[in-house]
Amino acid sequence: GAASEYLFHSMISILSSFKPFRGHVAQLQENSLKNWRRLGRGVEIVIYGDAPGVAENAQNASAVHVPEIGCSERGIPCFDAIVSHAKSHARFDMQVYLNGDILLPPNFVEEIQRVPFSKFLMVGQRIDLAQGARFDLHTTDWHSEIETCRRSAHAELHGPTGIDYFVFPRGLWDGLPRLVIGRGGYDNALLAFCLRHHIPIIDLTRRIHVIHQWHDYSHVNGAFSEAHHGKDAMSNLQLHDIMHSKPTLLDCDWLMGAHGVVEHRGSDWLRRMEVLVRYRLGLRRISYPLRAIARFAQMFGTLRPRPLVLSEVLNETIPLL
Repeated sequence: GAASEYLFHSMISILSSFKPFRGHVAQLQENSLKNWRRLGRGVEIVIYGDAPGVAENAQNASAVHVPEIGCSERGIPCFDAIVSHAKSHARFDMQVYLNGDILLPPNFVEEIQRVPFSKFLMVGQRIDLAQGARFDLHTTDWHSEIETCRRSAHAELHGPTGIDYFVFPRGLWDGLPRLVIGRGGYDNALLAFCLRHHIPIIDLTRRIHVIHQWHDYSHVNGAFSEAHHGKDAMSNLQLHDIMHSKPTLLDCDWLMGAHGVVEHRGSDWLRRMEVLVRYRLGLRRISYPLRAIARFAQMFGTLRPRPLVLSEVLNETIPLL
């Protein structure tokens, strides 16, 4: 799309849904709320759902609390219900959905203002903290704090398959089928929606160093397996037709660089062709042979993209292809 004068005046609405405030999860969610609040006065925080402890913690953080929101049969809030509410009730046009264990860097609001499109989705790879890692939430040098964790093997860049934050304009998700948050496929489904609707997807990894605090899956009945392979996860994959060939961050065709948004080819030519045929043109069956060839090539290592490395991201030594 063409560049536009789409300005948000440094005001954003952060949307999230929290797990029950118990044990270790309570601490990391409290950390997140404090971190988001420090982004400035022009940040609205809206917390959805009625899990134990949410109301009190939302009040302590001067956040808006919306206890009643559409959920799956297992009581997990749905992304489509959250963004539908935010479309009508959130204060600001620039909106961000975050998982409740995410910490945002001080430059977050500044960087996302540089988007040149009126419709867009901005996403990026997160930096995972290891169990037991110490990260100073009050640091004035975010970059150095991450580098210290990296050197002690307490921080690494997550791969392109897991996304924990989404930046978008109000009303982007009109027509999105039901989508259960925090369950397998929900992040891939959002990428698929944008690919099908020709909405630019921008990779922020090189400019925004987002932190994911370590946690286990003890808060989920069935643990990791239920979160990624249970009924809600299967529903996400089926309703959004991404059971196979799930989109990832490698399928972004734009990225945020030092001088703004630039075109980028993150995946190999065969994968780009598959995405074009399957998602942009909607020709699913015709995409199957491309998928088969790509898998065969990957088995022999001929089409395996080079992964990003945290040290390169921190030092901005990755070329913009």
